[in-house]
Amino acid sequence: PTFFEALDRVQSVHANCRLLLRSNHRRAGLELMDRMSHLQEKAYENLCRWVQSECNASAAAASAASTSTSPSSSAQQQQSSSSSVLLRKAIGSLKSRPVLLKYCAEEVAGSRQNAFFKQFLDALTRSIEPHLKGGDLVKYVARMLAWLSENMAKETRLLSQLFGEDAGVATAPLLEKVFDGVCRPLKGRLDQVLQHARQQAQAHLNDLAAAKRGASQREGTDAIRGTLYALCRILGHHARAFAAMAGPDAP
Repeated sequence: PTFFEALDRVQSVHANCRLLLRSNHRRAGLELMDRMSHLQEKAYENLCRWVQSECNASAAAASAASTSTSPSSSAQQQQSSSSSVLLRKAIGSLKSRPVLLKYCAEEVAGSRQNAFFKQFLDALTRSIEPHLKGGDLVKYVARMLAWLSENMAKETRLLSQLFGEDAGVATAPLLEKVFDGVCRPLKGRLDQVLQHARQQAQAHLNDLAAAKRGASQREGTDAIRGTLYALCRILGHHARAFAAMAGPDAP
């Protein structure tokens, strides 16, 4: 029998022990019930560890896929789909152990946080930061925030599917934990962008002060204003999108 069939059988035997308690076999019923309770707790602990292991493996596979240029095979996709079904079934079984389920959810969020952090840094290194080196501040910020928006939505769907309404776990604290890992590197990159923008603006102001007037200097100032305006619009748009994704209860 499968693990879940065996677990259902243990639960059935445990429930039937109550019939023995009403008969002349009270002692045998108590001993059997105690044995089934022990097996149940051991099974749920193993199930919790398996869920954590599967989520860690999934996070590692996602990180590897982010650095690979080859598309996933149909066999890999089928295996991933089968694993997701088993994960949801396992988490559904843990509903009868709320404390264990909460602990499991927090551990999964921790593993997703590490994976999300590594994927973000990898995306910055491979495809986003070259725009900053080229001086295109607007494109750099747009690409960085677009990556975050897309992948935050994926994480939100994943945790909602695993620990959403069916499992009865509040997902907002889990998502906060997942996304907390990228806050510091994101703030550092945005500060870097603002520093670059200030340097460009100061350079054009120096040119204006030296030349007093001239179309080229005015055009340069207009370009800096356009860059700052575009940055403000991008930041405002994604700030509203992130707030909507986090929900009204997010800090």
